[in-house]
Amino acid sequence: MSDLIRDSFTQFYEDIWNSYRLLNENRACIEDRKAQMLMLLETGITVPEPPKGAGEYQDLCRETMEHAKLQLRGWQDMVRRQIERSEFVNRHEKSILALVFADVNAGKSSLGNFVGGWSFRGTSYEDLYIPHDCEIEDYSAASGEDRSVRKIDHFAENAVEATSTIQHYTLAQGLTWVDTPGLHSLTTEHGDLAKEYIQFADLVIYLTPSSSPFKKDEREMLAELFRMGKPVILAITKSDTFKHTVQDGSIIRKRIPKPAKDRQAQERYVTEQAKEINNNENLENTRILSLSVMLARDAAAKQDMELYKDSNLDQFLVQMGDILSERAIELKMRRPKAEISAFIDRLTGLDEADNGNILTIRQLRCELEKKQADLKHILTECQNAQATVCAEIEQMFPISLSKLFRSLRDRKLLGDAEVVSREMSEDISRLTAETCTKVLTEKLGMVSLELELPQLDAQAADSTEYQIQYVSQTVTCRVERDAKGLVEHIQYFFDKSKKFYKNVSGSEKIATGDNFSAFLDAQVENLRPEVRRYVSETIDRMASACIAPLSDCYRQLDGQLVRLAGELEKLRFTN
Repeated sequence: MSDLIRDSFTQFYEDIWNSYRLLNENRACIEDRKAQMLMLLETGITVPEPPKGAGEYQDLCRETMEHAKLQLRGWQDMVRRQIERSEFVNRHEKSILALVFADVNAGKSSLGNFVGGWSFRGTSYEDLYIPHDCEIEDYSAASGEDRSVRKIDHFAENAVEATSTIQHYTLAQGLTWVDTPGLHSLTTEHGDLAKEYIQFADLVIYLTPSSSPFKKDEREMLAELFRMGKPVILAITKSDTFKHTVQDGSIIRKRIPKPAKDRQAQERYVTEQAKEINNNENLENTRILSLSVMLARDAAAKQDMELYKDSNLDQFLVQMGDILSERAIELKMRRPKAEISAFIDRLTGLDEADNGNILTIRQLRCELEKKQADLKHILTECQNAQATVCAEIEQMFPISLSKLFRSLRDRKLLGDAEVVSREMSEDISRLTAETCTKVLTEKLGMVSLELELPQLDAQAADSTEYQIQYVSQTVTCRVERDAKGLVEHIQYFFDKSKKFYKNVSGSEKIATGDNFSAFLDAQVENLRPEVRRYVSETIDRMASACIAPLSDCYRQLDGQLVRLAGELEKLRFTN
């Protein structure tokens, strides 16, 4: 017969090592996703710098960008807190967690010591013992907020159990065995004591003594575990008895397994009770067997394989090994993987849970969308103001041109078409810019409207030229002449200053008026369509020059948020 003790523990440890390897691979993958998430938030998005300058909408844009930076820092802090929190949670996810429940004196500590190999000390199986520390965590009020932890080398047996402590050890980094206080402690004053462990437990080992299986408080606790859907091994402990024999004239008390029929009867009873507790539903996640740690200890001491088999410890380790399977690891990692996806939902906004003052990506995008809609609305209002601006300028520019033309007439330049066109362009461009600035400032608040605008190309009307009206009249005037005749020459000889004159008659043009009014009217009518077009273009340019940089800033940030959400989606676990 092969060495069943050695074989069963060798296989058990192999299962533990495999579970550790699989857990480590999965955990590394999960931590890598979290690190990628944080890197995305730290380097994958840059809040654009808003346009400079004073103005109501520019101030609002700056506030929005600062708010976005605040949200980004909030997201980063959320991920960091998630990573920090997972460091605590992962102490339960670095190994398969087996949680042992039982009432007092059900043999929890004895079973824990045997599974941990402590019972092999001093036997031929001592090499199977893998030294490990056992820890006792104190949850009593005296321990304060920080749990008091002390180390021991094995669980104390037959000792009075403390109601505020949990003791545990980890084997080969792949299995953590947790020995909870007695059930009575958990269901009364320390009812919340083991909740943290129950939440992450991969297997619940529920011990009930064969002397009196299923007391009332045990039933209540088991019902709660069934509701949580945890895999359960229901072990009927101390399934042994004593046989008295005479050896060498002395009465010998020998431990033996309970008769098979008694064991079967108790297992049927426990099965029926478990079904009743579970509302007669299937017990597919529950295994029931009789167990005797003391028989297993005797078997190890005597290297008695039959006795070890009768203890059922080999079957118990097989059932434990089933929990350490790849499927079990996958189930264990489902929660932290789902937590990654849930966190992405929370960050992107698919999960509408309240994040306090921290907006989700979706909420921030909605804010940006509203800001852009406001800008589009104000741009439409500015465009709708074109008729008002045109009407105002059409009232003003004839008066302005009249002043300009009078100045040109005084400078004798009103007849120069090139000069007239140039100065009309300058005058109407200035008037349009001033009027548009006034109207758009009312619409856009204090936004700066400094912009180099193209000048209107105004051409003087060819149909009417500027003309001055003249009349002709005869004019006689005296003009100096040379001396004539003998007498005048003698006079001039004696008096060189002597002057002689003659009357000269001629025709002269005298300006009596001009076509100033007709010329002005012609230029005004000629320019009206061009002025309307120029006003429309100027309003569009000025409004767009104010709004476009703000809108671009919002669009850039929104585009980055869309890309960020897409990259976060890639970090989901799909199975």
